[in-house]
Amino acid sequence: MRLTAVYLFMAIVIVLLFTVPTLMFPESLNAKVSVVAFYDVGNTGGWDIITLNVTNPSSRPLYPIIIVYFNGIGKRWVISSNVTFMAPFVNVIAVRPHSWALINVSAPSPLYVIPPGALVYVQVYNMSTFDSVTSSVYRAPQEARPIIVNPCFTLRYYSDLYGSLVPWYWAIAITPGTRLFYLNNTLYVNGTAYFYQETFINDINVSVVGVNSKVFFHNGIITVMVKNGYVKCVEVEP
Repeated sequence: MRLTAVYLFMAIVIVLLFTVPTLMFPESLNAKVSVVAFYDVGNTGGWDIITLNVTNPSSRPLYPIIIVYFNGIGKRWVISSNVTFMAPFVNVIAVRPHSWALINVSAPSPLYVIPPGALVYVQVYNMSTFDSVTSSVYRAPQEARPIIVNPCFTLRYYSDLYGSLVPWYWAIAITPGTRLFYLNNTLYVNGTAYFYQETFINDINVSVVGVNSKVFFHNGIITVMVKNGYVKCVEVEP
């Protein structure tokens, strides 16, 4: 009986010798990440979505958090194929063991769109182990800016100055008491507001889609005026 107890104790010790180190020191992250492509989906004049190739050679799933660095700034980008306005707290995807995945990530705000020609690198953190891996440094492609950046006012960010969401890339001037707000992806103005954008050409014909809104073009600057109405898009006419 005593001998059986000794054998049982030794068996438990052997199991613990193999399992405790595994639990205390999990398999380190041996993943690889590379940038496959850059995209300007929102007509931002920069790169708002990039495609990554993430390889996971380990025996455990990889739950990546993506950090994109450029110009000395690192921000968590969102695993999504759509331009976003605020990064959700939980945004999970799994790269299976001994496999790879192409992952699209989008800028968490138009304020963090990658400028053309910027030096970029990516870090991938594993949510389950808190290990990380870093990509090589890439130079974002040079790009000819579109004639109008954010022509349909859909890209927006929160402005402390105006206390509301405002359209990305457009300079703004409002009369006292004017309120800006978005409804169903459309920019509404309660009061009078002017939106300005400088273009790189001197002669275009433009029109505006909206209610109680007008558009003017002078000396390379587009001006949109909205008074108690809404604006959906500024279009370049042939």
